Amino acid sequence: MSQYTKYKLYKLQQRISGSSDTWIDVVPTTYSYDGNGTQTPVIVEEQSADCGYVPPIEPIYKWENMNINTDYICDECPIPKNYKLTTNVEVIECDSSSALTSDDTTGYRSQISYADVGDCVTSIGDDTFYCSTAMTTAIIGRNVNYVGSAFDSCYALTSVTIPDSVEVLHYTFMNCRSLKRINSDVNGVFNMPNYLTSLSGSVFYGCSGLTNIEIPNSVSGGLAGTFENCSNLSSVTMSNSISGLGGTFWNCTNLKRVNSNLDGVVNIPNSVTSIGDYCFTNCTSIQIVNLPNSLTNLGVSTFSGCTSLSSINIPTSVTTIGSGAFYNCTHLTSIDIPNSVTSIGVSAFSNCSSATTLTVGSGVTVIGNYAFKYCSNLTSITIYAATPPSLGYSQVSGTNVFNNTNNCPIYVPSASVDTYKSASGWSTYASRIQAITT
Repeated sequence: MSQYTKYKLYKLQQRISGSSDTWIDVVPTTYSYDGNGTQTPVIVEEQSADCGYVPPIEPIYKWENMNINTDYICDECPIPKNYKLTTNVEVIECDSSSALTSDDTTGYRSQISYADVGDCVTSIGDDTFYCSTAMTTAIIGRNVNYVGSAFDSCYALTSVTIPDSVEVLHYTFMNCRSLKRINSDVNGVFNMPNYLTSLSGSVFYGCSGLTNIEIPNSVSGGLAGTFENCSNLSSVTMSNSISGLGGTFWNCTNLKRVNSNLDGVVNIPNSVTSIGDYCFTNCTSIQIVNLPNSLTNLGVSTFSGCTSLSSINIPTSVTTIGSGAFYNCTHLTSIDIPNSVTSIGVSAFSNCSSATTLTVGSGVTVIGNYAFKYCSNLTSITIYAATPPSLGYSQVSGTNVFNNTNNCPIYVPSASVDTYKSASGWSTYASRIQAITT
C-alpha cells in the first residue's frame, strides 16, 4: 500500500439508538497504513461535510466483519467505505451548529501538523490547537464564522486559509511567530476574509512574521492589542469603520506606514474617537502622525518611546492627554496643545529633549507632575489659561512640572502674571514667569 504525505483523522460521533444524549466515537485514534506500523493523527474533528467522515483516497485501515447500517438521516452523505458499525449505532446528520473545541484535541495537540477543519464546523473555540507546536498549515472550513484563541502558541504555523464565512477573530493567532501568509501561496501576503466584522483582543500578538496587512472595510469597532509585539509589521491599512485604538501597535518597532504610501507617516482614520493606552508605545520608526478631528482623548503612554516622532498635530477635539502620552519622544521638535485640552497627565511630554517651543491652550485646568520635565532644549513656554492650572505635586520632591526645561521664560496672560507667581506650585517658577507680548 502506498505511503501518504498527509494523514487526516476524522472522528465521527454517532448516537446510540434510543438515546438522545449518548454518543460514541467510531473511528480509531490511529490508522495503520501497513498492517504493522501506525500513523499518528494530525487532526480530530467531530463534523465535516460528509457527516463527519471523509474517507482517504485509498483505505488506510481495513475493517473486517463489516456490518453497514444504511439507515441514514443524512440521505445525501455517502456510506463510508471500509467502516464497521454495530447494530446499536445510528448515523445522524451533521449538526450545523457544531463547534470544534479544545476537548476534541486534548491529549495529542503536540502531534498535530496539519489542520483541515470540515465544513460542518461553524466555530472553533479557545485553545483548540493551543501549543500545537508541530502544526505548519491550517485550513478553516467554509462555514466557520467564529474563531477564538484556537491557534495560540502554534509556533511553527506558517500558512492559514480563512474563508469569507469568518466574521470574528478573537485572540486567534497569538504567538504564531512563524505565520507568513493568510489566504495566499506567497510569503508576506496576508489577505483577510472579505466579510470579517471584528478583530477582538490581541489577534496577532507576537506574530513576528507579519509584515503588512489590510483590514477590510467590514471590520468595525475598536482594535485593542491587535498587533502588539509584531516586531516586523511595517504597513497597515484600515478604514473609517474603526472607532477606537488601544495597545494596537505596542512594540511594533518596524511600523512605518498606517494609511500612507510614505515611510514614517501615520494617518489615523477620521472615524477614530479614542486612542487608548499604549497604542503606539515604542513604535520607533514612525516620524509624522496625523490625528483626526474626531479624536477626543489620548490615553496613557499612547506614543511613549516613539523616538523618531518629530511632528504631531493634536486636533481641537481632544480634551485629555494621558500620563506619559509622549514620554521620551526625543525627536519631537515642538509641542502645541490646543484650547480644547483640559487635562495633561503625569510625565505626558517628559524628556521630549528636542522640543524648542511649548504652547498650552487656554482650556487647561490640570497639569500632572513631571509633565514637561527634561524638555531640556525649550526656549519658551507659553500658557494661555487666565487661571493658573493646578500643578501636580510629589510629597518627596514637590512640583516638578517644568524642572530641567532650560530655565526658559514662562509666558502667561499679562493680567494673570501676579496670580501665577503666587499660585501653589507656580511660585517655584516665579522668577521665570512673564507676560505674553503680542
